[in-house]
Amino acid sequence: MKKGETKVIDQREQSTMTSTWDEYLVLEKLNDREFRLDIRGWGYLGEVSDFDFKEDEHGELIVPEEINGQYIESVEDGSVYGGELAKREDEQGDVRFARPDQDEVISWLKDVEWYEVEVVKILAEECSV
Repeated sequence: MKKGETKVIDQREQSTMTSTWDEYLVLEKLNDREFRLDIRGWGYLGEVSDFDFKEDEHGELIVPEEINGQYIESVEDGSVYGGELAKREDEQGDVRFARPDQDEVISWLKDVEWYEVEVVKILAEECSV
């Protein structure tokens, strides 16, 4: 990885009783020795009513791949999501590290319920390149 580059390490679906969304575990190379892991999701672009989406002959929305120069990932419950993956602003924060096998990384992955052998293996591969 190059300095400033980000890479999606894993993806999962989360849900509550009323909605479902995807989360992405993202690795970023900060400098020659330091990395950051955080959780990101697609940005909110607006309500369907904010855009001039057309409907097909069955009344289903025709959602373009992009609008106003921004990628559209999904339309859920009347909201449009896309743009770029944005860092979540919550209590989980992020973890910075030099080696993916550091205790802080393992602890953080467990805290955010993303600790899996395959994830740790991918991190080791990406951080050694």
